[in-house]
Amino acid sequence: MAVSARAFCSVLRECSVLRECSVLRECTRLLVGRPPRAPVHPPARSRSELLVAQEVEHRRDGERERAERRERRPRLRREGARPQRLREVLVPKGPRGRESRQLRAHRRDTAMVFQQHQLIDRLSVLDNVLMGRLGYHSFLRSLLPLPESDRQQALSALERVGLIDKALARVKDLSGGQQQRVGIARALVQEPRLILADEPIASLDPESSVQILSLLKDICQRDRIAVLVSLQQVEFARQFADRIIGMAAGRIICDQQSLTLQESEIHALYRHKLEAAVT
Repeated sequence: MAVSARAFCSVLRECSVLRECSVLRECTRLLVGRPPRAPVHPPARSRSELLVAQEVEHRRDGERERAERRERRPRLRREGARPQRLREVLVPKGPRGRESRQLRAHRRDTAMVFQQHQLIDRLSVLDNVLMGRLGYHSFLRSLLPLPESDRQQALSALERVGLIDKALARVKDLSGGQQQRVGIARALVQEPRLILADEPIASLDPESSVQILSLLKDICQRDRIAVLVSLQQVEFARQFADRIIGMAAGRIICDQQSLTLQESEIHALYRHKLEAAVT
């Protein structure tokens, strides 16, 4: 059966696969006299249009998640389940203002001395120590300069840790042992009843470690503040601690006065640690 060239080219134009072939496009142009219809592509969008589209998609996802949470809440109420908030665990129930005051008082009673110091490098030593007084003021009052009495208390704490001459220096210019003493001064101005020291000598040299532990022991004896220190060095614990609690794999292995701690108990402690690491 004979087929005309125009009919043949019309068949080629209807086939999307063949239309992409450059040779067949050229044959079609020669036989029909006009190029085949170019494939239609969506117009390219600019970067701003793409960002707007992404933002719209994020908003739709957020609305979808909120709608799903709203659907789950009635089901939880019907089943008698209610998510417990952290504030309800830490603070007894009561008026919101009362809860806030109780939580602030609880935070004032417990001070922390961190392993990595947790200081603001761009601020001065004095400003970092004054951070320990923020718990005694409201949020709005803490935005203003603190009273002169707080400043004098911070200077006294710096004098006690031997850094009064570094009060106006920046923290980033201090050594590791000096930064740890700034953290202890910050805990002192907080006037706590308990100081928690998390590996305070982990990154210090032996001389600085002895200075830090001696300072913490002096605070415990002179200020009558309980100091709880976590250490890996049993020798330092026996030298400075009054009571040693040894733990391994989450269990208490020994709990007694440092003067009565025997070498066999130390070996048993590390044996439990080794067994826990192996298992």
